[in-house]
Amino acid sequence: MKRRIGWGIALVFVWGTLLQGATPWAQAKDKKSSPRAPAAKARWAQVDGFRSARFGMREKEVYRAIFKDFRIPRRKVTRQVHPVEKTTRLGITVPELLADGGPAYVLYIFGYNTRELIEVDVLWGKPVDPKPNPQQVVNVANQLR
Repeated sequence: MKRRIGWGIALVFVWGTLLQGATPWAQAKDKKSSPRAPAAKARWAQVDGFRSARFGMREKEVYRAIFKDFRIPRRKVTRQVHPVEKTTRLGITVPELLADGGPAYVLYIFGYNTRELIEVDVLWGKPVDPKPNPQQVVNVANQLR
């Protein structure tokens, strides 16, 4: 139970930190800047996956992508089935996913019916590192904005 709470707190902390910069009141207004012409409409980013792993891949293909990206062999990948959702999860611990980011836990989640990759979660902080450096977690969150 404590482990679930720890994962939840870390995930809420990272998402909260990421979303804080996206709010209008969190962004500073430059009063001295001159009025500018409206910027061209930005195109939406298209996220197809995470590194070599692409959404829609099967489990075997994701094992290969994990090895290609992180050189982590299959025997070091944890495989779990969620007891309620029945989704399959592959988890790995990466010593340094981002520069100066510290260890991260990456979860690849497969759909129950499709058995294809549908989600990738990345966690930093206490669930991964027993004594995380708080400033390091904040730095990672700022880097991801």
